Amino acid sequence: MRAVLNITKKNHGLYKYYFKSWSHHVDKVAWFRSIQRNLVITPIADHGPTKRDHEEQMDRIYHGLPHVWDDSKHNNSKSGDLFGYVWNQRIIKGTSDKTEGFIKIYMILHIYSPKHRLPTWSTNVGQGDRNVIELTSNCIYSGTLDEFKKIVGYSDKWNCQGTAPVSESKTCAYIQHILD
Repeated sequence: MRAVLNITKKNHGLYKYYFKSWSHHVDKVAWFRSIQRNLVITPIADHGPTKRDHEEQMDRIYHGLPHVWDDSKHNNSKSGDLFGYVWNQRIIKGTSDKTEGFIKIYMILHIYSPKHRLPTWSTNVGQGDRNVIELTSNCIYSGTLDEFKKIVGYSDKWNCQGTAPVSESKTCAYIQHILD
């Protein structure tokens, strides 16, 4: 009996640590589910302005600068909402098959007025009235675009065409998938 007590006492701190880690994770998931969140997505092309802007943001993250992007034309994102970079599916040359595409989800931390747009964004004509959203440096979820389309109910032929919000019901379905 004394041997059992010694083992239990010796590892009490370790058990307490694992329990706190587990309960903290459960609390975070419950908190994440309790808040109504929106999702804004933007396509990243293989070349062109979106690729250049995305690479610029990854470079900013690397150098410890804020990770920012412009909001959708509706300017209705809030702190705590989600933002996704989308690489659309493409047909594989010589076949009728498509790539899976890709989506990376980040959390929106802060919203800034259009006057905080980066000088390098000046070439994006027609988007000067969009708010600037600051995103987490770390991706909180990544998956395939094929998976995303199936979960939210988009057709197989759907492609992301410009920065736009995803409907509330579709966002809820995708968040549920991320948390499960």
